Amino acid sequence: MQLTYIFHSGFSLETDRCILVFDYWMDPAGVMPRLLQSPKSLYVFSSHFHEDHFNRDIFSWRTRKANVRYILSKDILKHRRAQKEEADAWLGKGATWEDELLRVTATGSNDSGVSWVIETDGKRIFHAGDLNNWYARFLTDDYHGGLVYSPDFGIYIDPAKEEKRFLGELKDIRKLTDRFDVVMFPVDGRIGNGYTRGARQFLDVFRTGLFVPMHFVASGFESAWRMKEFTDAKSVPFWCICREGECCEVKKHIEVVAAVMVRDGKYFATQRGYGEFKDYWEFPGGKVEPGESRKEALVREIREELDTDIRVDAFLTTVNCEYPLFHLTMHCYRCSVVSGSLVLKEHESAAWLRLEELDSVAWLPADVEVVKEIIAQTSR
Repeated sequence: MQLTYIFHSGFSLETDRCILVFDYWMDPAGVMPRLLQSPKSLYVFSSHFHEDHFNRDIFSWRTRKANVRYILSKDILKHRRAQKEEADAWLGKGATWEDELLRVTATGSNDSGVSWVIETDGKRIFHAGDLNNWYARFLTDDYHGGLVYSPDFGIYIDPAKEEKRFLGELKDIRKLTDRFDVVMFPVDGRIGNGYTRGARQFLDVFRTGLFVPMHFVASGFESAWRMKEFTDAKSVPFWCICREGECCEVKKHIEVVAAVMVRDGKYFATQRGYGEFKDYWEFPGGKVEPGESRKEALVREIREELDTDIRVDAFLTTVNCEYPLFHLTMHCYRCSVVSGSLVLKEHESAAWLRLEELDSVAWLPADVEVVKEIIAQTSR
């Protein structure tokens, strides 16, 4: 799955079976001619009527390509920017549309139009449109409520009320899902002080596989990179876009938890007995299921894998590791055995290793980083 930055809030996402284009405005790098030559079905999305998100040139693509479908926000029709027959679907908040390749849900915006939740090829994609905490600059320590004058818009606004609207939209989206594989979200330096606030609030609500900034064209590429500090803190991959036409390969994102069980100064390690990394060593654990907390997932996984109950004592570290076919995020916790005999149901071997023995076995790539952190913390 390949994501390409077109311009401003415009992106294309190409899967094995189809191509999605979001909020096309301009194409300075000439991305579209290649996509229009592809035999894959093309789906075109516009989140609202603003000219930097909707350009009537998209309709000309039908003269160059037969299998094009247009899924547009209803407010474009309301503002008479297009005719009803020009789109295959007109969606407002809460509406859905689907075919054999994808499912689309129009979610809300605290500005114009909608945001998009799209499920295709086993991935869940979010494009925010103009959903954002646009008045974050006024939410300073000396703000105590009420109206403030916005010179950019020439009106008085209530920033606390506007933020509440934004958070309300996030709450509504959260009713649909708590995770996305790819998120495209405004990181617009023109907002002023606190321009990453909306994106940070989004990450507080949703587990995110890849965070992609957008809507930064006026403030520049590097202004959007400011967000990386905050995605790093949450172990969320971030795309530092550098130019129009740049591409990013979207790998599958797997989030797991691991138990670093400690007893009498020794660490419990297991040896994998299957797959590409057979015979490599790891700290046991597994995937976080929908609706589970990380600690709940860890307790369940150890019970299933080792027929043992554990107590999760403390957070140790989170590591991110790039494997050939996926990106792994692993949250690691120090744990203690409460009951059970550590029966090996899935692993071929196991060992209690002293600190000085941790380097004596061949660890999986992600677990190598965990070992480094254990040694570093012990030496402090």
